[in-house]
Amino acid sequence: MRVKPYVIVRSAVSLDGCLDDVSPIRLILSDAEDLWQRDVMRAECDAIMVGAGTLRSDNPKLGVHCNENRQRRMRKGLDPDPIRVTLTGSGNLKADWRFFQERGEKIVYCAPETMLHLQSLFPETAGVLVRAYPEPHSTPDFILNDLAQHGVRRLLIEGGSGLNTLFLSREGLVDEVVLSIAPFFVGDAGAPRFVSPGRFPDTRDDPLELVAVEKVGTMAVVRYVRRGIKDSEEAEER
Repeated sequence: MRVKPYVIVRSAVSLDGCLDDVSPIRLILSDAEDLWQRDVMRAECDAIMVGAGTLRSDNPKLGVHCNENRQRRMRKGLDPDPIRVTLTGSGNLKADWRFFQERGEKIVYCAPETMLHLQSLFPETAGVLVRAYPEPHSTPDFILNDLAQHGVRRLLIEGGSGLNTLFLSREGLVDEVVLSIAPFFVGDAGAPRFVSPGRFPDTRDDPLELVAVEKVGTMAVVRYVRRGIKDSEEAEER
């Protein structure tokens, strides 16, 4: 039986569905209110995952930024930050990135051929667990099952096109999609989109269910869930 956390994919996109533009400087799509709401969602999750490409381009801390949200987690007996998770095929990571320098548990899922290199890059004292995934077609299932074994009940994916596509193209893996839509267009043909072209289980004949639309600052935040799931608590009880 498939064992997995409740999985949320959250992204900020432009009106034409772009995650960024093609300039070397990161395009900030979210306003302050949307960033606050994202921080609250991070604090409510047990783990946050991004792809290695995001680490290379943005060098994020990938933690809970607001002290109020961190304190709320600690009052519940939790670490201030959720587990940080990344996925790499090439193994091209650097130990001095902020993702790895921050305190707290980190998990790196990698191709089997890069595992020895990454284990040498991150000794036991670094607080980084390196896990090799199996053949590519079963990678998402393996990761979710493994995270569940680590006690992760709610996973937040803040991916680029590749990571979003990897999980959204597999039936039944993603329970919720949250899109923060910025009120402008990017217009670059080469700009990364929310997902890459592919085959997805959520089609016109079997769509996700729209459960909320909210104005947050200048953004429209749209929330979809898989049909039959009204909220994460219900899903976690299944």
